[in-house]
Amino acid sequence: LGSLGGDYACGLLCDLLHPEGAEVLAEYGEEFYRGMPVLTRNRYGQGEAWYVASSPDASFLRDLAGSLCAMRGIKPLLEAAEGIEVSRRVKDGRAFLFILNHNHAAGAVDLGPLEQTELLSGTTMNGTVTLQPKDVLILEGPAL
Repeated sequence: LGSLGGDYACGLLCDLLHPEGAEVLAEYGEEFYRGMPVLTRNRYGQGEAWYVASSPDASFLRDLAGSLCAMRGIKPLLEAAEGIEVSRRVKDGRAFLFILNHNHAAGAVDLGPLEQTELLSGTTMNGTVTLQPKDVLILEGPAL
């Protein structure tokens, strides 16, 4: 599964699963739960459901999400520092990017080469910009 491999920590919640047709992708490695499924995938038609039977550490969730995105060709809207949220809406042939810095520190976002209008200030911008702590950008540009 892409970048998923090795050992991860989990705790707080550890379900005991009986996969009943689901594919077992990972098992608990220690103590009472050793050998029991902790990550399963069940395929149905063209879809699939994944089940994580524990409260895993952040590195597992990051690696799982990264692997799933890579498998499906999902890429980020923009390259941004951790803690910066980017969402996109399209209406009437125009795209709107909402960029929020949830951090208590400044962070960089690469807007790419196309110029876009920042709606709060009216300026045009492209390239790498720095968002101050808790700052927001709302950009309008063509829906490509």
